[in-house]
Amino acid sequence: MEAIKRTIEATAEEREAVATVLGPGDDRLGRDAIAGHVVRGQRHLLLPTLHALNDRIGWISPAAIDHLAVRIGASPAEIHAVASFYGLFSLTPREPVQRHVCIDLACRAAGGPTESTLADDEHAAPCLGLCDRAPAAITIGGPNDEPDPASAAIDRTEDDVLLARVGGDPLDLDAYTAAGGFTALARARDLGPEGIIAAVESSGLTGRGGAGFPTARKWEAVRTQPVTPHHLICNADESEPGTFKDRTLIEN
Repeated sequence: MEAIKRTIEATAEEREAVATVLGPGDDRLGRDAIAGHVVRGQRHLLLPTLHALNDRIGWISPAAIDHLAVRIGASPAEIHAVASFYGLFSLTPREPVQRHVCIDLACRAAGGPTESTLADDEHAAPCLGLCDRAPAAITIGGPNDEPDPASAAIDRTEDDVLLARVGGDPLDLDAYTAAGGFTALARARDLGPEGIIAAVESSGLTGRGGAGFPTARKWEAVRTQPVTPHHLICNADESEPGTFKDRTLIEN
């Protein structure tokens, strides 16, 4: 924790924004240090708390960062590094209601604006993960349209496989099972752990992160670990412009 204490304290509204995520608390570092395990257990709430501050105040002040640092047991430098990484967070005063317009590749290809053609009350934003709605924009501190995926126009082909159910109700269990849902799970139960890994190995499936590491070797390494329980994580990351397929697959 930094030894220098700022003379400007977090405002009551900033403290309230933090408390909406972390619960009631104050800046009494000594008390928080006694219950250090509780403080450290809240570090995973850093991003939600930054969102709460940015959405309510319009920006994240140095005093708010100091207050948050004490509440979650992190250094102000750590919190500043996270807050400054994301384009939708502001570290300088800005209006509470902000219109962020994507100027990245997918939206620009769909006729969206460039940074030089934005309106005076609009802010340039990197990819918002809304490439299927390009050109896209979101409003912080105000309403946003939430279109129904089932009502969206979709180009269909006779050979749809992964997206064969797109446009239906993803919560309709009967429709899912009628379309073959859970058959892969039933087959996996029949194959057992060794059979599953053998099938993945024979498929030649590799990671798509750039290294091309064999997926079967990853799964086998997890399966043979003596520590339990084992966790298999599905990383539905959409961090590059145009890559919104994961959300579509999960929703359908």
